[in-house]
Amino acid sequence: MTTRNGISIPARNFLEDVAVMLKGVAAFEPAMVAFKPKDCMFRINRDVRFSANKNPYKNNFSAYFSPKGKKVEWPGYYVHVQPGAAFIGGGLWMPSSDVLKKNPERDRLFRCGAEEDFGEQGRF
Repeated sequence: MTTRNGISIPARNFLEDVAVMLKGVAAFEPAMVAFKPKDCMFRINRDVRFSANKNPYKNNFSAYFSPKGKKVEWPGYYVHVQPGAAFIGGGLWMPSSDVLKKNPERDRLFRCGAEEDFGEQGRF
């Protein structure tokens, strides 16, 4: 199921949703104003030209909103959508030991956002 320019309809819808989310994040993260929705999205496909397996790289759409970009070790907001499930998170994914040593609140990095902190309010 594709549109005229070859982008699938679910991907196009997610791109539009990311644009709305980006505008919201930019309201309190001024550095995000310069970002475009594609700057925040992760790819789902891989190079399948020479592979017998033509399945996508992932079966989900995801985006990361961080003032430093998605490829830098910096805290941000993560959105994940796949058939039958979705979640939103915030923080830093797999921080290096240097980042952990420099952060005086390093113990909170692992506790913040835990389900027991939010209870039922933290669920969709």
